[in-house]
Amino acid sequence: MITRLELGFVLACAGFPACQGSHGDCGSYVDGESLFLQDSNNYSFHGGMDISSAPVAEMQDILVDWSGLSVDMVGHDLDPSVDILTLELVLFRYLTQEQVEQGLEDDDLNQSDVALFASTETNGSTSAYLSELNVLAYSFDPETYLQQDYGTWLLLLTDDLDYGVGTRMALFLEPVVAESNTRVEVGNDSMVLDVEAIITDLEKVELPQDEPEVTVDWTALEYDSRGNDLVMSDIDQLTVAHFANLTLEEIQASFLDIELLADQMWSAGIESGSSLRLSALGNDSGSFTGVDSSGTWLLSLNCTTCSNPAPLFLTVLEPCSSETDKE
Repeated sequence: MITRLELGFVLACAGFPACQGSHGDCGSYVDGESLFLQDSNNYSFHGGMDISSAPVAEMQDILVDWSGLSVDMVGHDLDPSVDILTLELVLFRYLTQEQVEQGLEDDDLNQSDVALFASTETNGSTSAYLSELNVLAYSFDPETYLQQDYGTWLLLLTDDLDYGVGTRMALFLEPVVAESNTRVEVGNDSMVLDVEAIITDLEKVELPQDEPEVTVDWTALEYDSRGNDLVMSDIDQLTVAHFANLTLEEIQASFLDIELLADQMWSAGIESGSSLRLSALGNDSGSFTGVDSSGTWLLSLNCTTCSNPAPLFLTVLEPCSSETDKE
């Protein structure tokens, strides 16, 4: 269903003291301090979304109840009264449910696709009426807008107060003239994400051990992991993850749990540009100090505001030593 992409790399070193003559086993370096990423370095990803649809009475106020929600769309545990911060309702006036699902999978929905956006903060509650949602400074009026054949209505439960960010669960609402139902329950199976990712059997990116002063440069990338044109401005985070006791095969089998399985993760936000020095990465324990020979190391470029949570780019880092170190 998806094309396997082999990971390759281009590393360069000229006038870079950390790799001049001392990292003979670590590839061929040019351009000083940069590790250049190419499309051939990227993993392959396909994620299908299955969002349930709930028939409701048209032009009636609907109670949305998520008190029974215990896991999110990728199966991660959540507390509905703590982890769900906003309830959002989006109207796609001229898109079908299937087109919305596909757009979410490909992360290519446009602002022009959205005809109406309403939301409310949950404040610890696990239910809310649609009339409690706000459209800018006005209350949403379901008796006016919630009509059959008026478009596709999508409910979103998120863990972020910023609109459209941090979706944990979703459900389509389908207003029907002859329907009397005025209550919907958002459950664990309201939205399911089916993922296929290939990160095994790859040519790994060699990186000198204990060397954080390397700049990662992704200027040459043209496509994301799904084969879509890469929008550089979507990349807002670089992360390195270390898995002390897991193989690539084990990580691939539980790809959606990468953040939970990692023993350590170091990240840095990217406000602009297409390069970042690895020493800028950090976590609660401190700054990133480089890779070593233990376990498995992954580097990813992420879009934290995209509807699809999968990294836009992900590769495997292979720690390597100099000939001098081996003697």
